[in-house]
Amino acid sequence: MSVGTGNVVYSTQTPITRDVCINPKSIKGIDQAVIFASKRGLMMIAGNITKSISDDMIGYLPSCVVSSPIISKIAAIGSFTLSLVEFTQYLEKAEIGYNYPENELIIANKNYPYAYLFNMESRTWSKISCCIKNFTNKYPECYALIDSESVTPGVYDMQNSHRSISNILLLTKPIKMGSNVHKRIIQTALRGMIKSAMSNLYLRGEPVMFRGESLNIFSNVGLYILGSNDAEYFTLISGKESIVDIRDLVTKMNKSKAFKFFIVALAGGVRTDVSLNYMEFVASEAFENRLR
Repeated sequence: MSVGTGNVVYSTQTPITRDVCINPKSIKGIDQAVIFASKRGLMMIAGNITKSISDDMIGYLPSCVVSSPIISKIAAIGSFTLSLVEFTQYLEKAEIGYNYPENELIIANKNYPYAYLFNMESRTWSKISCCIKNFTNKYPECYALIDSESVTPGVYDMQNSHRSISNILLLTKPIKMGSNVHKRIIQTALRGMIKSAMSNLYLRGEPVMFRGESLNIFSNVGLYILGSNDAEYFTLISGKESIVDIRDLVTKMNKSKAFKFFIVALAGGVRTDVSLNYMEFVASEAFENRLR
């Protein structure tokens, strides 16, 4: 609407979008924008401009998760639940919270044991494996009522700067690596700093150990390489578990049979000061050195 003069309150009315809100609980005001759910996905209105911010989430769920039980087993290491329905269906009864300090949207549907996160600055999506029943309206803080098997039910601060332990699951899409021929991943290197959690409490980056508490690693973390010939059924090729604090995680030399597609997964509990830069592979075609 354009503000008028004199006795005219609004001089013109211009429709912003034809997208209709499908869920009133999804309407959330943030800094200089309004978020709402539509049949096309999660939308953002800023001024007279409307755009979708969930294009990366739209689509069918990967069928390889159903066909490959090993993927669910790896996700269970960090107590993660993989997506059960498509994102547009998840939005139909979802409520949105806003974590102001992190500039992050939290999309939660109380009928599912997980919630989605969208960071407004990095424009990236992620998930947390907990059932959020509803949010408490206390701006700028973001409090949520959580009822999950992995945590004690109660009201939680979604921006907890004192959190020391994080369960993570990084799962890549099926990677073809060039041409559609059989190949072997000879070795994998995850560049960054991987730190297993040795305690559930840290002070200034150092673990706090109580009297009588053992030095066993508090949580497990592992790197796994999966292979497939049809991008549907994946099997475990190699992996590395019981990871200690290490820079640049490198797997052992792989001598397994060749595959056409690969998935890489990092799963488990780590400290929050973990940094992941990139991943690199040493691969070769299966018949590269074949005698003729």
